[in-house]
Amino acid sequence: MMKNKYLPIICLFFLFASCSGMNDIIQDYLDRGEINYIGRPDSLLTTGGNGRMQLRWLAGKDPRVEGYIIYWNNRTDSVVGEIDRNNLLKDRYNFCIFNVKESSYEFELVQTGSKGVNSIASTVTGNVYGDSYISQLKIRELINVAEDVDGVKLTWGISNSSKYVDFTYEKADGTEAICRISSQVNDIILPNPKSRGAYSYSTYYVPGKDSLDVFKAPEVVDGNFPF
Repeated sequence: MMKNKYLPIICLFFLFASCSGMNDIIQDYLDRGEINYIGRPDSLLTTGGNGRMQLRWLAGKDPRVEGYIIYWNNRTDSVVGEIDRNNLLKDRYNFCIFNVKESSYEFELVQTGSKGVNSIASTVTGNVYGDSYISQLKIRELINVAEDVDGVKLTWGISNSSKYVDFTYEKADGTEAICRISSQVNDIILPNPKSRGAYSYSTYYVPGKDSLDVFKAPEVVDGNFPF
């Protein structure tokens, strides 16, 4: 009976102690004041290239925005810059990071303002390309070279995800011509080729839907027309 008699008193003690601790937390929050973030970057996009990465975003209308910080590699790497609102195109800002190692990254973008007030971070992923990517690029196969009444007919293999081929050849008048052949084209006729003239071609790639750079396959094919 004695234990039951003191149980309500013990519960009340812990209840008051708990409330006191909660009040301390609330008071600490009030003492620090409300956090007033500046405008967060919106519609953050990346476009990768050869050892570089471009970030594009909408800076927004917040007049307190003065600059930005871009983080990557788990915030071990960063770059700081200013936003010149006179150069904004529809409030969209672009910045290119150079000398970035080939890899896949997650980027964090924070907009900065005066008095040390920043925005909430926006995140985006992107790929930076380099020697490893280039080493895997293959030539587009030239299946057949045939004589045609209008010149020479080239027949190509199905594109191996390449963007285009630059085909250089000697013309009958001694000049050199360059023909850019899209990956969508399988047959093409080149006019006025030199008899048994030399030709060469290189294959080019654009990774993904977009890229800052066009990449050339390491191998260059050289040959001569057989007629």
